[in-house]
Formats: sequence, C-alpha cells, structure tokens
Amino acid sequence: MYKKHALKKIGSIVVVAALIASAFTMVSLGEGEPVANDTTIAGAAAADGNFSTLVTALQAAGLVETLNGTDKYTVFAPDNDAFNNLPAGVLDNLLNNIDALTSILLYHVVAGEYNATEVLAEDNLTTAQGEKIDINATAGTADGATITGPDYALCSNGIIHKIDAVMIPPSMLVTPPEISNVQATPTAQKSGDAVNITADVMDDLDVSSVKVHITGPGVDVNETMTEGSYYYESTFDTMGTYSYYIWAEDINGNTAKSAIHTF
Repeated sequence: MYKKHALKKIGSIVVVAALIASAFTMVSLGEGEPVANDTTIAGAAAADGNFSTLVTALQAAGLVETLNGTDKYTVFAPDNDAFNNLPAGVLDNLLNNIDALTSILLYHVVAGEYNATEVLAEDNLTTAQGEKIDINATAGTADGATITGPDYALCSNGIIHKIDAVMIPPSMLVTPPEISNVQATPTAQKSGDAVNITADVMDDLDVSSVKVHITGPGVDVNETMTEGSYYYESTFDTMGTYSYYIWAEDINGNTAKSAIHTF
C-alpha cells in the first residue's frame, strides 16, 4: 500500500520571541488600502487575497495565534502562485501532516523585525524552525525565492516580505522516504494463489515512485506498486520461496530500500 499522505513526523518546534520595539502609524500593504497600525501579521495576511493559501496553512498549523500576538517577527510570505507552483500533491500532503507543515511555515519566520534593507544586509537569517535561510542581496532573494514585495506589510508585530516561492528546509530535501509495514498475504501460498504485497511509504514532502522487486522460482520482476490505498498483486504458479523488497524514491531523488522479506 503506497500511502502518499503519510508524512514523516519531525517533532515540535519552539518559536523564539525577540523583544524588539517598533512603531508605525499605518500598515503599508503592497496592494489595497492601508489599515490601522494595530493590524497584526496574521490580520494583514488574512486581509490580502494574495495570501489565502498561506492563511489556510497557518490555520491548519495553529500558527495564527502566534502571528496575532505582540512578539515581533519577520515573515517571508509565499503568495498563492508560490504554493500553486509546488509539485503536484505536495500541498495536500502537507495540509494532512501538521508537523511537516509547521516546520515549513516556521522556516519562513524570523524572530525580530527586519525591514528590506536590514534583510539584504545579512548573509543569512536563523528561522523559528531552527535552520538558516541564505540571503542574496545582489539577486534580492531569500533561499532562492525572489523577494517580490519587500516591506510588503508593516504590521504592529512585525514585517511581511512577499516572496515568489515556498522555501523548503534543507533537512527536508535530503531525507529519504521511510518504508514500513511491509507484508505479503497469504504468507504460505498454494499454486495459483494471488499474493498481495503491501507497504507504507512516508516522506517529508512527497513520494514519486514505489516499486517491488520479487525473485523466486522462475521469477525476477521489478514492478511499480499502485499509488493510493492499493497494493501490488501477482499470481505465482510455482511453489517455492520468493524474496522481495520495496524500493521508493521521493520528488527530490532520495531513495530508500526495505529489508528483504520472503513468502
């Protein structure tokens, strides 16, 4: 069973607050009418249609309250197009796994206020997720994402910079899929029996391919397992011992191989 929606747990994240005071008479939005300076980062994002997907993600991860408080943050906010440009299936997977979603969202948050000039003066910034994002002042990018709206919203509790891509923590880009619950049923077959081979495959982002390799009397096959809540099924006419293992690859090219099993 190739379960795309089962993503790896990556633990809880602690947001570190920075007590840096700043005041603005108005919130300056990149688009739309200015609003009063008591508007928070969460409020400004919710009021801007460009960030509807981001707001949905923040709500799912329970981070709205954090960005609605008084602690100061700088948020690199992907717009809707940025989320739409993620590989197919990734956003749905993230919305179904709060740990992975939270990690990615906090990778877009920096404790304290950094306006555009201050951001571009840094080589990197440590995020609330714990890893650093690289800043390229010449290109005007954060971790490769173009800052299309510098100082997009100056809020009561920080600053929003609009970016054109979703930034992924480096640790999530190199972690291979995790394969578990590998089994074949029935384990002892009679000639002509159909054998179902199932497995759970988990990845931080999304899995691109899952295959099963089977060897036995007159058999040496490498077959793609059906995506979704299905499995690989085959009929073996020759009695004997068959060996098999599961191989998986994620969208970043990381691969994993299960232990060898028999039936």
